[in-house]
Amino acid sequence: MPARQVIAWRDSLTGLEYLRRGNDLAERGLTLDIHAYQCHVFLDWRELQSPGTALGPLCDQLNGSGVPNLDDRW
Repeated sequence: MPARQVIAWRDSLTGLEYLRRGNDLAERGLTLDIHAYQCHVFLDWRELQSPGTALGPLCDQLNGSGVPNLDDRW
């Protein structure tokens, strides 16, 4: 996966949207901390290219945290 690739998705239960670098997902996978009877449903996965955009720095700034709307945050 190209180093500039950024993956975005939405958790349908919380409504939060997430960004992660593609190479990070490919190398380390996606880890979650969930408690008893808790779940996540991830939808709307999409690959975004980030050459010359703020996606890479935004991805670093979020550091795995979700936001209500990626477009507003971007």
